[in-house]
Amino acid sequence: MIARNTNKDPEAIAARQKFYHDFLLANFKNDDELTFQWSHEQCMIIATNMMNAAASLGIDSCPIEGFDRHALNELLGLDESFQRVAIMVPFGYRLNPQPKKLRREISDIVTWVY
Repeated sequence: MIARNTNKDPEAIAARQKFYHDFLLANFKNDDELTFQWSHEQCMIIATNMMNAAASLGIDSCPIEGFDRHALNELLGLDESFQRVAIMVPFGYRLNPQPKKLRREISDIVTWVY
């Protein structure tokens, strides 16, 4: 992505690449699992924004974790040394209306201390 920016000279591109290399090395120690965990957390931020935007349009969604990542990556033909699925978020319209939510009174679960 950095190299595709044609508005920068080669030294600026090299400096940006060094910045990201140093960031990854300092924070993730060249450990793929630590890097993936951070990437996963970044995906969760993006997924939350996508889900909020969808909800504002009346579209339902639900983040899914706990799936067999290796099987899914294989099904999608992904090379796990290069790319992996971090999260799945299906979007769609519900078939049946949302049932009424039954919630406890806030005074049953929270005590305010002044």
